[in-house]
Amino acid sequence: MAEPNQWSDYIGRTQETLIEISTDRMLGLAALLDYEKLPWPVGEVPPTGQWCAMFPFTRQSQLGHDGHEKRGEFFPPIDYPRRMWAGGRIRFHQPLHIGVAVIHRSIIKKIENKQGKTGPMSFLTVAHEYLENGVLCVVDEQDIVYRGAATGMMKKPEPKSIPADALQPYDWSKTLIPDSTLLFRYSAVSFNSHRIHFDQEYMHEEGYPGLLVHGPLVATMLIDLFQSALPGARISQFNYTVRSPLFAGYPLTLKGRKLDDGKISLWAEDCEGTVSLSAELHTE
Repeated sequence: MAEPNQWSDYIGRTQETLIEISTDRMLGLAALLDYEKLPWPVGEVPPTGQWCAMFPFTRQSQLGHDGHEKRGEFFPPIDYPRRMWAGGRIRFHQPLHIGVAVIHRSIIKKIENKQGKTGPMSFLTVAHEYLENGVLCVVDEQDIVYRGAATGMMKKPEPKSIPADALQPYDWSKTLIPDSTLLFRYSAVSFNSHRIHFDQEYMHEEGYPGLLVHGPLVATMLIDLFQSALPGARISQFNYTVRSPLFAGYPLTLKGRKLDDGKISLWAEDCEGTVSLSAELHTE
C-alpha cells in the first residue's frame, strides 16, 4: 500500500505534445454515435471529442499488463493493479478545431490515498490543457482511481422493470444495449488499449462478469443526448462522476433534464435502475 506522500514528487510533472486533430477521428466518433456525417459545427471538435483526438501514442513495448502505459515515467508507479477513470471536470473556453495544430499539455495535479468499501485506493488527478495558437481552449481534469486486486467476481446485473413512480423525472431519454462492437469501435477511435473493454479473459482477472463500457463513452453519449435535444447550445462546463460499472450486453438508459437554475442534469442508469454515471452540464 502506498504511503500518504510516497508519490508527492510526481505532483507537477508535465508532458506536452503538438498534434493536429484529424477529420477521420471525428468521423469515427460520429459513426459510432450513429451519424452519417459530422453533426457538429463545421470544422469544430465536439465537447469530449478531444478524448478521440489527443492521447499519448505509447509504444507497444511500453504498455503494462492491463494495456495501459507502464507506470513510473509520467504516471507514478502506484502498485495497485486495477485502474479506472473515476470522473472529471471539463471547462470549454472555446472550441478546438479540426486541422489546427494543438498543444496538449498534461499535468499531474494531485495524488491521494483513501480507504474505500473494498479496501485502500489511490486517486490521481491529471489536468489536460489544450491550446490553439497560444490560446487556452479546453481544460480537462480527470480523476483516475487505482485499486487492489479483485478478491472475487462481481455479480451479473439482473434486468428488471422499474416502476414509473420510482424513476427520477427527466426531459429526454434514450435506451441502448452497448455490445462488444461498440466498445471495440470506441477503443479504436480513442486509441484505448485497456483490456477490460475487449479482453474476456482479462476482465475475469479483474473480477468483472462482463466487458466494461468505457466511462468516457457514456459521458460522450450523455452530451450527445443533450445536443440532440437542444441543438446549437454552447456548453461551457461538464462535470461527471462514474459511480458503478456498466457491462456490455445489458441495457443502459441515458437521461437528462433541465434544472431550475438553468443547469442540465444528465445521468446513465443500468438495467437495474442504478445511476452508474451522473453529470452536470452548464451552458453559455
